[in-house]
Amino acid sequence: MRFRTLSIVLGILAPLLTLAAAGLWVLAQREPWAPSTEVLANARAMAAEPDVVVVGHSMAITDLDLPALASLLEDPPPRMARIRRPGTGAPVYYAILRHRVFDAGHRPRLVLVISDLKSLLQTRIPTASGLAPLLEQAETLDEVVSQRTLGASPLRLAFRDGTSRLRTRILDAIKYGAARLVIGDSPEHPVIPATEAALSTVFSAEALGETARPRRVVPVVELDRDAETGSSDPADSYLVDIARMCREHKARLVVVRAPTRPESDEVPQTTRREVARLLNEQGVGWLDFKGAGTDPAFFRDAMHLNAAGQAWFTALLGERLLAIGALGEGPLGKARIPVLPSGWERVGTPPVVEPGPVSDWTTPCGKVMRLPDWAFLSEKGMLDSGLGAVGPLEMRDGDTPLQRRALYVDLVECRGAFQHRDVRMIFTPPEERTKATFVPAITDALPLEVPNLPPVWWVYPGTTLRFTFDEAWPPENDAFSVNVRAAVFGPRADGALAEAAGVQAPLVRLPDDDIGEGDVGAILQGPAPNAPWTLEIRSPVHGPWLALRRLGFGTGDAEYLYVGAEPPDRVPLARRSTTPSGSVLSLPTPSGLRVEDGRGVLDLPGTLVFAEDRTQSILGVTARCSPVVLLEDGVPLAEAHASNVRLAQATAGVYQHVGETLRFRASDGSDPLGHAWTVRLADSRICARYTWILPGDTLVAQAYPGRLNRLRRPLKSLWLRGAPPPQEGPWTLSVTVRTRERSFFEQEIRIADLGELRRFPLDPPVALPPRDLEVEIVSPPDAPPVLLDMILVAEDAPPARD
Repeated sequence: MRFRTLSIVLGILAPLLTLAAAGLWVLAQREPWAPSTEVLANARAMAAEPDVVVVGHSMAITDLDLPALASLLEDPPPRMARIRRPGTGAPVYYAILRHRVFDAGHRPRLVLVISDLKSLLQTRIPTASGLAPLLEQAETLDEVVSQRTLGASPLRLAFRDGTSRLRTRILDAIKYGAARLVIGDSPEHPVIPATEAALSTVFSAEALGETARPRRVVPVVELDRDAETGSSDPADSYLVDIARMCREHKARLVVVRAPTRPESDEVPQTTRREVARLLNEQGVGWLDFKGAGTDPAFFRDAMHLNAAGQAWFTALLGERLLAIGALGEGPLGKARIPVLPSGWERVGTPPVVEPGPVSDWTTPCGKVMRLPDWAFLSEKGMLDSGLGAVGPLEMRDGDTPLQRRALYVDLVECRGAFQHRDVRMIFTPPEERTKATFVPAITDALPLEVPNLPPVWWVYPGTTLRFTFDEAWPPENDAFSVNVRAAVFGPRADGALAEAAGVQAPLVRLPDDDIGEGDVGAILQGPAPNAPWTLEIRSPVHGPWLALRRLGFGTGDAEYLYVGAEPPDRVPLARRSTTPSGSVLSLPTPSGLRVEDGRGVLDLPGTLVFAEDRTQSILGVTARCSPVVLLEDGVPLAEAHASNVRLAQATAGVYQHVGETLRFRASDGSDPLGHAWTVRLADSRICARYTWILPGDTLVAQAYPGRLNRLRRPLKSLWLRGAPPPQEGPWTLSVTVRTRERSFFEQEIRIADLGELRRFPLDPPVALPPRDLEVEIVSPPDAPPVLLDMILVAEDAPPARD
């Protein structure tokens, strides 16, 4: 009985004594806080007492040329420092400004926070390891971070710490402290490994719901790994705290959303509107460049700019900072408020599509329905218009639409998919409904969305597309203006009407808009509505089919584009025509005809410059751009630029030019040895968006007037890039930029320099609106072939170092 009572007492006291010993051991062994390498680097950056501090993650490094930006802001340039912590968000930006800038006694005039919007709105850090960049800023964190990020008071912060050092001490204290209470200082005693094994089980990953990898050391308080990282309400984000902190220390604050590719930093437009409003109320500058730089030539990945993009963005940012008075004394210029519809609907009944005759297609379960009266809405028509394969015609299985924009493999197998090709609708039924009745129809989707393409808002004949706006016109946006632009399809182009807030205007044919085919459009202006309002776009029963290309709300910088892209800062010269010279660039006679795996093979020595694998590798794209045409008995083969997979799968009529070799299959699938094979250069110099300039050629490139008319500032630079020939040499191209009235640029440009994006100043700048702007490029007769990738004119001037 006595031993039983003693056991109970020891059973109660032993855990208490163990925990007490562990706590005392942890406190006794606590090491002083030491700054990380990142913190020391940031401290060195602040040692010069800068006038302007740039804070952010990796974008603050890749997207900005700090000396160039300083030279644009003031004369003499202000002192600038960059404090960055890659892979972080707003909690770290706040902690940096609090502990590394203001608490350290620095007093900058201007703070620039540069990031993507998702990171700017971050509040939660759902992983323990993610806390490390935050915790490295100070030994203890303030109430703001504790509440917004950890949901706890500073007293509990130590138990939220995700570092392994504190966890290891606690567990070792339990392990060795308990053992030493029993056996003294004998770490070799068998109880030590036994205790360690028991603790490994108790604190295993399985107990935390992780089965991927067991860990012996775990956080004492685990963070919620499924927590959202951002605030749904910008008013609950760190933006408010950063703005308050900058006001308290007399520093002006400008928040910059850096440019990204369209597929990145996707945030609801309503959130973008609330951020603009919030920062206006806080007296903070807000510059949103999300849609300003979508050209792939500017980006090294979806989130970060390359050297060319950095130069462009630095110049643009400097211009915008000056425009809002970032380093002035008065209030910062207010951000424009995005005008967004709260709802939309289509009123009216779309036209009826009568089914056509159905026949079997070339694949086992493929079908073809002829619809000759609807060819104007085919995928080809949409692609030619620049919209992508987003035609409104679809094939339905009862009330269920089949898969849109099918791939070839979808039409080979029974996957329930369709393609609208010219006068034909090609489709395959789902495998389980091979005998179902299929009917064509006009889609009722609003908007019509296709993966990897912008949504399209269709206005059908006899229907009205109505957008509802539940708020009055924002006073920050100055004059009330609605700009409607639409692509036109069908036999008629007139009769459509737009109406907004009581103002009406017909949609009239434009002489030459974005794609040069003559869109229709209207600008509605009048008194700004001080109550909810609507925008209606109507097409009469016998009117045109309209695909909205863009809706603009406001004027100038106030304009917000709801459909399409932001107003351009640069314009591609996409209309290109080449005049061949009198000299003939001869191709070698193909030799060595042989058959390998059923495919014909011809040697074509000396044509490496044209090879598809070379151009594909240099340009970094999927386009295969050899101008070599293979003729079978004097007739060109039907399908050029075949991939290896296509060449292996196809049975007839395809070829490819790789290295100095042509591989092909005869047009009828017969033995290649039974035909005569010759080669010539293609009459067209165009391949995708690339253009060949052969010896003696003259290339004239023009911009569509509609794109030029959307520019807001004079043109200051010409951009060129291409794939130079493999061999080095002194060859040059003669380049001229001119309008109807005058020339703005005449220069000889070394062909070897075109492997990188080159920017040349237009002096004087081309005033708006430019008339018949064109670039002429002349290749000398003795030059090698050149493949041009990019010809752009842009609003910003190249940096001086270019």
